[in-house]
Amino acid sequence: GEDVTPCCQAGGRAPTLQENVVVPIPEEGVQRLRLRVTGMTCSSCEQTVKAAVEALPFVRAVPRACAFDGEVLVDLCPDALPRALPGASGAEPVDLVRHAVEEVGF
Repeated sequence: GEDVTPCCQAGGRAPTLQENVVVPIPEEGVQRLRLRVTGMTCSSCEQTVKAAVEALPFVRAVPRACAFDGEVLVDLCPDALPRALPGASGAEPVDLVRHAVEEVGF
């Protein structure tokens, strides 16, 4: 299979998601999720996280994934939220985003 090990692992510590906040944005039907992802240290890390999250069918865009401060902004379209991922019955969007980020090693 494809190697999804991040290029750099922040000194070997396991990265974690922190400070998950959902905030409304002016565009109708869109919510912005703000995540703090530790362990991103370069542009390759940013692109890996961004691609993993953008692949989710209910994600409209990822306007920011920044290794400097670990902030990831995700614009959600809740109406397009899938019923569930396998084994994730009734999961909230933040949980599904978290799962996608963890799957690529963050």
